[in-house]
Amino acid sequence: MRRILIIEDEPDLSKAIKIKLEKEGYAVDTAEDGKKGWEFVQGNNVDCIILDVVMPRTDGVWFLQRLRSHPKKTKIPVIVFTNLSEGEKVSKIVALGEYRLLVKAETSLETLVNTVKEVLRLYH
Repeated sequence: MRRILIIEDEPDLSKAIKIKLEKEGYAVDTAEDGKKGWEFVQGNNVDCIILDVVMPRTDGVWFLQRLRSHPKKTKIPVIVFTNLSEGEKVSKIVALGEYRLLVKAETSLETLVNTVKEVLRLYH
């Protein structure tokens, strides 16, 4: 079973995504910030990550910098799911090689799930 990690600080949104993905047959785990997400990734195999950018304590850029510099974790596909569509943080994400960027306000859960399926087909 494919494992998806959602790193999202909005509990209602995280829960809605988790339920939708579980209905599609995925194992889903959640973390409410980049640090907790990083701790989870270090101890578990993950097939895809859905990552918010703006979170308290440790944000998505912090998480991505660690993920992309880790020799065994650098290939995990990440879907950046944020309300930011421009600015310094988005520029940093693009610089880290993340081109799957979906804007929350413009993306349905169905589109997010379809993006997860597409990413898993391409990377696995």
